[in-house]
Amino acid sequence: GGNAAGVKSFVECQRWYLAQFAHLLDRLAQTPDPQRGGSLLDSSVVVACTELGDPQLHSCTDVPFVLAGGGNGAFRTGRYLDFHCAPHQQLLVSLCRAMGVMTDSFGRTDYGTGALPGLLA
Repeated sequence: GGNAAGVKSFVECQRWYLAQFAHLLDRLAQTPDPQRGGSLLDSSVVVACTELGDPQLHSCTDVPFVLAGGGNGAFRTGRYLDFHCAPHQQLLVSLCRAMGVMTDSFGRTDYGTGALPGLLA
């Protein structure tokens, strides 16, 4: 609030990080997967996120996560999903399961357990 230069700098920084994320995704999409066919992006999952949902308020709720890649068929792509403030531990459990680690928890279990419903294909 009131620090326009600081907000501008923060936005520029976030844009740079997301441009690097997009560059990585482009490179993965352009690189063939020699073992599975398709591209490396098809057989990978790349996660982008921030540590805060609202940086100005330093709020740790409603933190956006972007998952890119098919995870070798573990994820259906091209969707926007809203899990209504589900704890990120459930996202991490989902990622573990996509990689073959069958677990019900990740980190502090008092924040939540289990996978995010509907995330995995």
